[in-house]
Amino acid sequence: NSSGHLLIKDGSTTFLTGAGAAATFASTLAVTGVLTADAGVNIDNITIDGTEIDLSSGDLTIDAAGDIILDADGGDVFVKDAGTTYGSLTNSSGNLIIKSGTTTAATFSGANTTLAGTLGSGAITSTGAIAGTTLAMSSTGSFGSNLSVTGTITASGDITAFSSEVLK
Repeated sequence: NSSGHLLIKDGSTTFLTGAGAAATFASTLAVTGVLTADAGVNIDNITIDGTEIDLSSGDLTIDAAGDIILDADGGDVFVKDAGTTYGSLTNSSGNLIIKSGTTTAATFSGANTTLAGTLGSGAITSTGAIAGTTLAMSSTGSFGSNLSVTGTITASGDITAFSSEVLK
């Protein structure tokens, strides 16, 4: 055309305008092969570039008709807020480790769970049996509130009852 731009028309309808290195399509671009975009892709306010998916504003919802699978060959899935890690899921020889910040909070090994630190709770009510349970705490750990046990308690160290009496 007279402006030096490339126009591709179908009759009187322009469906492609080329200006320099930019191409503008007037309608839907249907690609049946691979679309390669080495400089990234911008869709509404989502940018996909290299190893990142960025959302410029609002929340991002991942909605799948099937499962959502996170597959990290590095063994870690990090949870961050504004770039700061506040938690992670780690695969350690097939065992799940949950961290709060960089501190291990829970380790799952088969059907066994080890919790680190202090376990605090209100009343725990169960309508069924809790069987095959081991509660292991470090020497500085404690159970908050009330702990009621029916059955046998086996201890490898001292048990302090009523804040001052030591049972042996």
